[in-house]
Amino acid sequence: MSTKHHTTTRMRLGTRSCAECRRRKVRCIFPTQSAICQECIAHNTPCRPQQPRTSSSSSDNIGSPGRQEGIQQRLRDLEDTVRQLLNRDTEQVEPLTTSGDMAPSRAIRLLHLTPEPDESTAGTTGQLMNTPASSAYETPTDHEESLEQAPIVNLFSQMLDVRSDKSTGNGNIRWIRHLSSNEYITALKALVPRIDDLLLILESTMPYWFIWPTEPPGLNEAKGCQSYGRAALVKDFILNSFESRQPLRIVKGILWLALCVQQLPADAIKPRKGFLPALPQALFEAYMTGAKAILVNVGESVASMDRLECLLLYARLCINMGKPQQAWTTVRSAINCALLLGIHRPDQCRDPVKQSLWSQAWQLDRQLSSILGVPYSVPHPRYSLDPNLPVVVRIVTGISSIVAHISDRNQGLTETPIDEIETEIQACSTLFPDEWWSVIPAEYMSFDALYSRQVCKMYFFQLQKTLHLPNMLKAFGDPNLHTSRNIVIEACRNVVSAYEVLRNSSKSALVICDLTDFTVFSAALIITIHLLTPPSSRSTARDADDWDVVTHLAQTFRQLAGTIECSVATQAATLLEYLYGAHHGTYVGPEEYAVFIPWFGKVKIGNVPRRGQTTSLSPPTPLSDMQDRNSSSLCSTIEFGINCAIPGSLARSESGLWSSQFAGDELGIDWTSLGDIECDYDWTQLFYGAGYEN
Repeated sequence: MSTKHHTTTRMRLGTRSCAECRRRKVRCIFPTQSAICQECIAHNTPCRPQQPRTSSSSSDNIGSPGRQEGIQQRLRDLEDTVRQLLNRDTEQVEPLTTSGDMAPSRAIRLLHLTPEPDESTAGTTGQLMNTPASSAYETPTDHEESLEQAPIVNLFSQMLDVRSDKSTGNGNIRWIRHLSSNEYITALKALVPRIDDLLLILESTMPYWFIWPTEPPGLNEAKGCQSYGRAALVKDFILNSFESRQPLRIVKGILWLALCVQQLPADAIKPRKGFLPALPQALFEAYMTGAKAILVNVGESVASMDRLECLLLYARLCINMGKPQQAWTTVRSAINCALLLGIHRPDQCRDPVKQSLWSQAWQLDRQLSSILGVPYSVPHPRYSLDPNLPVVVRIVTGISSIVAHISDRNQGLTETPIDEIETEIQACSTLFPDEWWSVIPAEYMSFDALYSRQVCKMYFFQLQKTLHLPNMLKAFGDPNLHTSRNIVIEACRNVVSAYEVLRNSSKSALVICDLTDFTVFSAALIITIHLLTPPSSRSTARDADDWDVVTHLAQTFRQLAGTIECSVATQAATLLEYLYGAHHGTYVGPEEYAVFIPWFGKVKIGNVPRRGQTTSLSPPTPLSDMQDRNSSSLCSTIEFGINCAIPGSLARSESGLWSSQFAGDELGIDWTSLGDIECDYDWTQLFYGAGYEN
């Protein structure tokens, strides 16, 4: 029997690294008074000293039990790594079946609508026109994070089109997988309700369709049909869009359905909620995410009428959600699309549908630019208004032309005298029929007539407010400007009055438009500022009526927030109630209450000792603090900060633009979370509550 000889290879003198560091070819460092090196501690591996190597044939090494076990273990580790990568993709973004069907739950996960409770989803998708949207999800363990730098991970990430993003800020890795338009379309198709539920949604929201910027083909001709016939027509349009295999046609159908779901009364679908593919809010968010992603994938360079209609529909959805900045950027893209199509030329475009879409684009751009305090995009020559046009068309066109002059003045582009613009406003008022100025419309008035009348009146009075607001704030120190102050206050009263008529009607009480709510709320704040100023500087004859206007509007906002989910109405009602209480000595809110209201300014409520009161030198206690707050020794203070020409601009803020951090929520953000933002305001004023001089 032959004997195998194994020669032992002597180690180099001075060898101190452990076997694991030798294998990994890294520097081996032992901490003081430690038998385990730093690398083995970090990787949780046994720290063994190197042993002399025994030279033998390769077959002997491979066949040794220890060697085989090591190879098997490393192979299992590699398989686990590959499995984890595949699970990330297949569990969260499951592949499509050959038939193209997808379960609604999978579609919801695909569109990333189920983040972790502590995760902020702001910024997870790109801007509508420049960054591709993605499906993103979190990895749960530190072990997975340590795998990120492994070569095998990078290899499979490239194969699966997956990349990591550590910008979440919570210590986890966000794995983002870019999806194709077909994947988004398949997911959206899975989230279309069943035919009977779809018809119910359409019939329940049919009264609101006239508000929306565009309509499905043939709907205008079917206005004389029964409601079921019109709903069936739109139903066919939505379902047939998926059969067309045209991404933009599908997006138009989905956005139309999103408007219906957004406006859907809560009690209309309640009996059928369990039969929907998902909860209405989840459906709405899915439709928005999928539509936005497909628009990005198609690209802005593709100009078509379908794309123009999609962009206007998306902008309307953003306006309803209280996202004027996102609506503004979307409208800018719509204007670019219209310009490429050439429909901005009235001498070449005679199609009434195209003319209507172009008018909506440039008019909406000017309205949003006025709210955001930015220049509008394209000049629009002053056309002679055809008296045969509908009165609403003539009024909105006239108002939009005047908005441009006010915007140019506020931006410093022109120096058109205020009196000249005021003359144009008075000329525009002649476009209104005399009966429109009636405060209480007739009971028999249709919903579309009531809505058009009240919205036009709000637009008109908003013109006067925007024009004279800078001078109104200057009037606190210049008595010569009191005329502007009176015009602004009267305009704000009329804005609130027109809104109250709209909300108090059973026909239009549930119209969802957070931006309209915010516009009226800002008018109420201007009235409040007027009421807080010392009586010596103004007339107090209408103070009681004006406080009734403010408190009644707060009640209207409360009722609205109790019926539909509306963050703007909820926060507006709270602030108006706090301001009323702080002024009248009945404030019951937080000891210090500070809010930053996007595109308006800052409001802060605090308290100071009344004049003539002595301050106690004894240490405060919780009981004494409570007694002091409830005693008559303290007086509330109210501080306002406003930027006149560009409301809410933080260009001079030390913390940078607020929108760079909170653009995802815009008006829907918690206003108190921004209360510590510092900014240089054009106008600031500190007011004292009742009894300060006592």
